[in-house]
Amino acid sequence: MNQKDIDQIVEFGFSREQAIEALSQSNGDINSAIDFLFRDTDPVAESYGDSSNGDAKGVTSAPIESGVIDDIIKQQHSTSEEQYTAPPLPPRSHASVHVEDIRDNDSDANDDDVSVFEDLEHSSLPHEEVEGRVPYNVYDDVRAYTRKADEVPVIMPTSNGYYESYLAALLMILHAVPGIKRAVFRHEFKDLGYSPRWFKGEVVELPAEITEVEVDGEKHDLRFLAEVQRIFTFLDDSANRSFTSLAGLIKALPKSALGQFGYVDNLSDAYEILYKALSEQLTWAGVANAQSLFANTLLRNGELYTFGMFHIEAEDLSRTLYKSLNELIWNDSVESSDCINSLADTIMITVDPCTDDMFVPPGLELFEELYPQIYTNDFKNTVLSIEKKHEELEKERASINSELLKLKTHKGMHIQSVLDHSLEFLQDESGNGEYQDLKIADVLDDVRQLSLTVQERKESLAERSSQLIDERRAMSITNVDTIIEKYMEDDKHEKPEPYLLTGVILRGNIYCCATKTEDGVLQWRYVEHTPCDSPDTRFETDETQFDDIKQVVYSKTRNVWNDPLVLVFVKRSVIFDSTPIQLPNSSLEFLKLDNDELDKSIEWSSETDYMDSSSDEGGDGDGDADLLSLSDDEPQPQEDKQQNDQPLIDLTDK
Repeated sequence: MNQKDIDQIVEFGFSREQAIEALSQSNGDINSAIDFLFRDTDPVAESYGDSSNGDAKGVTSAPIESGVIDDIIKQQHSTSEEQYTAPPLPPRSHASVHVEDIRDNDSDANDDDVSVFEDLEHSSLPHEEVEGRVPYNVYDDVRAYTRKADEVPVIMPTSNGYYESYLAALLMILHAVPGIKRAVFRHEFKDLGYSPRWFKGEVVELPAEITEVEVDGEKHDLRFLAEVQRIFTFLDDSANRSFTSLAGLIKALPKSALGQFGYVDNLSDAYEILYKALSEQLTWAGVANAQSLFANTLLRNGELYTFGMFHIEAEDLSRTLYKSLNELIWNDSVESSDCINSLADTIMITVDPCTDDMFVPPGLELFEELYPQIYTNDFKNTVLSIEKKHEELEKERASINSELLKLKTHKGMHIQSVLDHSLEFLQDESGNGEYQDLKIADVLDDVRQLSLTVQERKESLAERSSQLIDERRAMSITNVDTIIEKYMEDDKHEKPEPYLLTGVILRGNIYCCATKTEDGVLQWRYVEHTPCDSPDTRFETDETQFDDIKQVVYSKTRNVWNDPLVLVFVKRSVIFDSTPIQLPNSSLEFLKLDNDELDKSIEWSSETDYMDSSSDEGGDGDGDADLLSLSDDEPQPQEDKQQNDQPLIDLTDK
C-alpha cells in the first residue's frame, strides 16, 4: 500500500479511510480495490445507516453500481429488444449536505430571517440507527402515503447532493407553468398503465403500440413523455398520494440521455439533458412550440447556439442579476459581444457553489421581475446609445474634476488658503481712514472678488459633478429601467413583457415555488424534504412570502455556500394563462387507479394495526413489534408485494 494508490482512489470521490480499507482488502492491488469500492455498496444500508462517521466536508463515495443511475441502466424497459450498455459511470460531481457544513457556513446569517427558513441550518441531519430497530423508510410507511389537506404533493429526490436531485424541484416548479403543463398533456396516450410501486420508482411497462408515434416515416418512442404525464398527473390537485420518487422518471429517460448523467459536472448540464429529452418528445408529439418553452439561442460569430440555463460562476456573481448577466453575456464590450437571439418562455439561472474562503460573495439582491430581453439583438442599439452617453458623462465628470483640482491647488499650495492669507495681508497693509493706501485697497477688492469667483466656480462645478453622478448612475447598462425607457422612446417601441420569478431552489431538497391562485396572484410555498426517522418529519411544506425568500437568498450568497442556487423566471403571459387545461382520459384513469390503490393500502394498514394491537393486549405478541411488518398469514397489499425484489430508492446523503 502506498500513498500514490491512496491518492488515486481519493480522486474517484472516496474518503481516505475507504481507500486504505479497500487496499487492505485487496492486498494493495489498486484495480481490485477500486472494483471492491464500486461493487460493495448496499443502497439500503448506506441510505439509512449511521452516517456519523461521514467526512465533515461531505466528500463521500459516489454510489456507482448500486446507485440510482446504474439501477436505471440495469432495469431498462424489458420491451426493448436492444440491450443498453452504457459506458462505466465515473463518480458524479456532488455537494453532499452535512449539518456541520451548514452550521459553519451559515453562522453569519441574518438574525432577521423568517422562521419558515430557520430549519435551513438543521436540515438533512444524519440519521442515527437505533440498535435493534429497523431503520425507518418512508416508502414502507403506509401511514405516510396520504397527502394532508395543507400539503402539496412532493417529488422526492433520488439522493440528496447529486445534480439530478435538483430535477425533482425543477419539475415541481415547471408543473405550475400552464404553458408547459398544457404542452405535456397535449398528446393523449391510450393508456398510461399502472404499477402499485410506481411511486417507489418502479418502471410502468407499456407496449410499443401505445408509446410509439410515427413522424415523417420514422417511429419514435414517447415512453419518457408518458412518465412525465404520470408525474404531472400526480401533482394535480385531485391526487391523494403524498409523494413519489424521481427515480421512475430518470429510468424512463431515453437511452442516449440516460448515459450522459454519469458525466455531468454542473447543474446546467443536468438540466440540458432533461429539457432536450422532453422538448424532443413534445415535438414528436406534435407540440409546435416545444423548443421555445425551454431553449434559448445565442448568436455568436454569426452562428446560433442553443442552451437551457444561464450559468453564472460564483466569482462572477454581482450584487444584482443584471450585473451578473452583463458580465456573462456582454463581458467587456456590448458592441463586440454575443447577444441573445431568442428567449425561452421559461428562463433558468443557476449560480455555482462558492467554496473559496478567500472570496467574499457580495450577496445577491433578488427581484420579482426580470427583463432578459435587454440582452437580445433588438435592444443592442439602445444599449449601445446608453453606453455611449454614459461614457460622455464620464468624460465630462473627469473634465470637471480636473478643473476643480486646478481651482483647489497650484504648485502644491491650496489656492483658497493663499487667497485668504493675501486678503489678510492686504487688509493690514491698506490702512484705515486718512492713512488708507488707495492702490492697495483696489488690489484688495480685486483679490476679494477673485476669491469669491473661485469659490462660486468650485461650488458650481461640485454641484454639476454631483448631478453627473446621478445621471451616470441612471444612464447605465446595469439600470434596466433606463434601458427600457430609452427603448420605448426609440421608434415608439412597446414595453417588453416581464418574466416573473416563480421558483427558487436553495438545495436539491429545499426550494420555493410560486403558483397562481384563483385571485390571479402568485402564492409562494416553501418545500423541504429531509431524510427522517418518522412520518411527521419527512418533508415540510408551508406558505411563505417573496420578501422572506429575498432575505434568505441574500444571506445564502453573502457567505460561502456549497450547493448550486437556481432561479426560475417565467413570462408573465405564460404563468397567468387562464385557459383551462383538461387532463387526458388516460391520466384520469391513472389517477383513479392510484387513489383506489392508496385506499386499499390505508385500509390494509388499519387492519394490520388493529390486529397487532389486539395481539399485544392478549399478551401473546411482542410489545415492541414493528406495526409495519407483514404477517405471514395476512394478505400483503399490492404496494409491498415486491418488497424484497427491488432495492429501495436512496434518499439520504452518503
